[in-house]
Amino acid sequence: MDKEEKKLFDSKLEFGTDAITHNDCPSVFKRDIILNLFKYVFTAGLFGAFSKFFLSEDMLNTLISLENYAMLFLLNFWYL
Repeated sequence: MDKEEKKLFDSKLEFGTDAITHNDCPSVFKRDIILNLFKYVFTAGLFGAFSKFFLSEDMLNTLISLENYAMLFLLNFWYL
């Protein structure tokens, strides 16, 4: 396969369609934005889970509130 056919084949595999002939225009899809958002919030959640052992009581309550709001935001974002 030459480079152009390989590029067409890869784009058909990625999008699951034969309608794509040229993939010259780079674009950002909603799924990529959602996956990046989940990645950052998951990382923040891991940081919060490990930092709970080293925080004072007041900071722990603040962290719990922030985690609850982050989860609420993610759940609402998912259903949009």
